[in-house]
Amino acid sequence: MIRESSKTKRFKVFQGGLTASPQTGFQKKDLPETKPAPRDPAILAGGMGLLYALGLLSDCSFSALNSPHARISVGSSTWIEFNELLCELRSLPWFDSRALSLPENIASAARRSVNWNLSGQLTLRTLFNGGIISGSGPFRVSPFWNLQNVPPQTLSDMPRIMHERAPHELMFTLYSGVLASRDRDFSQTIGRLGIDASAVKIALRNACNEAQIQMHKRNMDRVKVDKPSVLAAQLAMSLTHELRGYENEKQQARDVAAHLLHNAPRLMSWVDVRQSQRRKTEQDLPYNVFLPIHGAAQHRMRPSDATSHVAVSAAMATILKAVFGKWSCKISNDFGPQAVLLGHEIDLFMSQIGLARMVSADAFPSDVYDEIRLGQSIGLKVLRDMLERTNTQATLSFRNFDGQIYELLGARRSFGQGFVQLRINGHIAAWPGDANRRGGHLTAVI
Repeated sequence: MIRESSKTKRFKVFQGGLTASPQTGFQKKDLPETKPAPRDPAILAGGMGLLYALGLLSDCSFSALNSPHARISVGSSTWIEFNELLCELRSLPWFDSRALSLPENIASAARRSVNWNLSGQLTLRTLFNGGIISGSGPFRVSPFWNLQNVPPQTLSDMPRIMHERAPHELMFTLYSGVLASRDRDFSQTIGRLGIDASAVKIALRNACNEAQIQMHKRNMDRVKVDKPSVLAAQLAMSLTHELRGYENEKQQARDVAAHLLHNAPRLMSWVDVRQSQRRKTEQDLPYNVFLPIHGAAQHRMRPSDATSHVAVSAAMATILKAVFGKWSCKISNDFGPQAVLLGHEIDLFMSQIGLARMVSADAFPSDVYDEIRLGQSIGLKVLRDMLERTNTQATLSFRNFDGQIYELLGARRSFGQGFVQLRINGHIAAWPGDANRRGGHLTAVI
């Protein structure tokens, strides 16, 4: 600081990678600002309700997840049908588009619509979307889990497989095990783009590094109270009037508990029965509504240490879809082998990675939604940098995680870097993070 006439004058710090705007100050240059999900009681109740439901379904066979009349074991002598569980979730305003009392904005409306069908209702087929707006087909396990040595048999196996691997391994195994093994198709695709295989590997590596950096920054700003397991413990304590702590946390837990008990009382009783048998507690609680952590002690890393898996996988999946998404691959279903686009299968795999993060009970559904969009923005930025750096005349198109069609139109220049234009659903659009970006004051071509 500098003293001038008994006044204090502070230095201004110009941060690299930021661009100044007189209206909004410094803005991030390449990535859009992602605000945390609002913590309204109705929103938290919807997220906790979904996590509780996934906990009840975690040990069911995958075939049972497609039948509304499948029997779900809640306790040693208690069984419910799948459609009863769905009815309880539909009673929560978060999963009903007709409930207009919630605070609405673009972000919260998008988070809510992930689990809706075309009529704005939660259904058997949209329950497992995992933060991605996908098709309405029956639930099936992604064939790419078979690349992870031991394919999952239940929902609880997915977080176990994810936690045993580094963040980049899930998608890079797909790249090295499926894409690079098809030598002829791989070389033709790379040749059509006018780039070499090393450029794709560098792009995947850059996306992985950037996603891990961004998630580390987000985790540094995130307080422990934002964890679903902490809120679940607060709910259990608030229902017995034993919660201690800050007044706002106490009131928030009471509001969420009241919302769940009013709209989905049977769901809370089922969770209580299930958890009372699994979790031996010394306290006699009226509602044992703690969240289950499936085999956390047996995993190579804790669920909280796997916070970057979703964002890293989404960033790498965006690149793989843009470059290889139009490849055709065969899958087996009840009607025999069927040819599908690789991009659709990558979306399915990505949604189940997000689903695994929810089943691990370490993130709210809204957090998984934000992490997927953060990874997608990073992947889009890396694709743009790749086409500009290689000065490539190419067109990349793919379906993003919200169902929109993205097109990247690369144009070769005779000097410097190439130019890349973004189109969304056929319309020219600004790049994420460029909305508040100011152009140069003077451009001179000599």
